[in-house]
Order: sequence, then C-alpha cells, then structure tokens
Amino acid sequence: MVRLLFDTNILLDLCNVNRVPFHQDALDLLTRCVRRGDVEMMVCVASLNDVYYVLRRHYGSERQARQYVGKLMELFDVRPLLPRHARRSLASDEPDFEDGLIRAVAECSCTVKKQATENNR
Repeated sequence: MVRLLFDTNILLDLCNVNRVPFHQDALDLLTRCVRRGDVEMMVCVASLNDVYYVLRRHYGSERQARQYVGKLMELFDVRPLLPRHARRSLASDEPDFEDGLIRAVAECSCTVKKQATENNR
C-alpha cells in the first residue's frame, strides 16, 4: 500500500477548474491513484480548513464551499494536525511554515512514502 498526502494547493487545484493547468494535473493524479487501487490518499485537516476558506471567498457561497470540503472528506483519509507537527515544522528546513506542517503530518503518518505538492511539479 502506497500512502500519499495531498497538500492544500493540490486540493484547491482539484476544486477549481480555473486553476489552469494545475486542475487537470491534480485530476490526473487523483485518477491514477484511484485506478491503482493500492494508494491510501490522505489530507491534513488543516488543509480542509484552508480549502474551505479559499473556496468560500472564490465562489461567494458557504454552501458550495462546504460541498467541496464534504466531497474531499469522502475521497481522502483526513489526518489530524497535532502540536508535535507544529514543533517539527518550526525545527525543519522548510522555508514556509505551512509547507512544514503538511510535511510533518506526512512524515508522522507512519509509512507515508510521498507527498503530493505543487512544490515538486
């Protein structure tokens, strides 16, 4: 089983067709993971909060933002954000604290092998 943690930007790419060309890339990645059948797809709960905030502002609709977050929660295993992740992010070499948080969640989720992020496109 491969475990893959999707970062906030990838989730936003999935939810917004106007994020060209990243929407199609994110959709292709999701499709490959589902077709493989042996990929555990994960997201950090903090990413869902960020996605909700951005989509609510983008679409101007509380209902639509909640629908997208609900769909993401159906597709992905939601991982918690814990104090140890914040400490690990602070101590990391990540130049961005938020990226460090996502990386810490990925590294602490047992045997996570990969992290899907726009930073490695």
